[in-house]
Amino acid sequence: MSHSKERKEKICLNCNTALSGRYCHVCGQENIEPKESVWGIIHHFFSDITHFDGKFFSTSRYLITKPGFLPLEYRKGRRATYLHPIRMYVFSSAVFFFIFYTVFNINQKDFNFKVNGNIPSSILKDSVSNSSKPVVIISGPSYKSIKDYDSVQQTLPSDQRDGSFKRMLQKKGIEINAKHNTSKGEFWKKVLDKLVHTFPYLLFVSLPLYALILKLIYIRRRQFYYVDHGIFLIYLYIFTFILMLLFFTVDGLKEATGWRWLGFLEFIFFLYGVYYAYKSMRIFYAQSSGKTLVKFILLNILAGISLIILFTVFLVFSLFRI
Repeated sequence: MSHSKERKEKICLNCNTALSGRYCHVCGQENIEPKESVWGIIHHFFSDITHFDGKFFSTSRYLITKPGFLPLEYRKGRRATYLHPIRMYVFSSAVFFFIFYTVFNINQKDFNFKVNGNIPSSILKDSVSNSSKPVVIISGPSYKSIKDYDSVQQTLPSDQRDGSFKRMLQKKGIEINAKHNTSKGEFWKKVLDKLVHTFPYLLFVSLPLYALILKLIYIRRRQFYYVDHGIFLIYLYIFTFILMLLFFTVDGLKEATGWRWLGFLEFIFFLYGVYYAYKSMRIFYAQSSGKTLVKFILLNILAGISLIILFTVFLVFSLFRI
């Protein structure tokens, strides 16, 4: 509730509904004087920020310490006390990927991964040592130009010519060779950079797909709708964002201080993440430990397969954006 003066007129300025209290029962607008002071605007700003922060941290506390509790509360209709899962997902994912892209760097000089600046420079060293060689997308003879490729294809019998998909790849490879024939390492750096920046989209696509997998796994539990599985996964994704941020923090501290024993804490985070996902399913779907374990394993297998497929699709997409 704001501290602005309440209007004497009992008509909502927003929807013209007759009022019986301070708030409109139709649209929810507060019946206060429309003129607002500078102090009032400042008060609203800080009030909204602290309200959001308060709900975020209190909701996060339940999220981290009580697996499966928040999606169950949401399904029961108890929502006003907690931050809405969509708002929380948007906020937590924005913070996570901001920090992720800040600490994750692909060095342009020698094409090494750098997290917090201290990972050995031995990754993909062949890409650097062979950087003067042309980039090859698929195996086969190399062509100097698309015209050269088309000419060769025309000389072949129709049953020996490349299919439409392979022809598309070959032509894309020729274009890439023309751009990156002196820097193979630079080419793959660009591909990886494009791929890494598609991770938010990959997660966005994976969520409804995983919800469908859960729907199939729990197909006999008709009381759970597709949206219920989606809300369950949204909370699970948010928890993963928070856990990964904690992991990054500990990993950065380990690299900065040289305290290798912090690796044990990272391992604990990993174990808790696995336990949390299992326990969330156990609480939310209210099935026995044995059934939940079987379905948990099945979910991870199917999710892993679909993730590989999605990763491959996004890799090809990144390749063709070069």
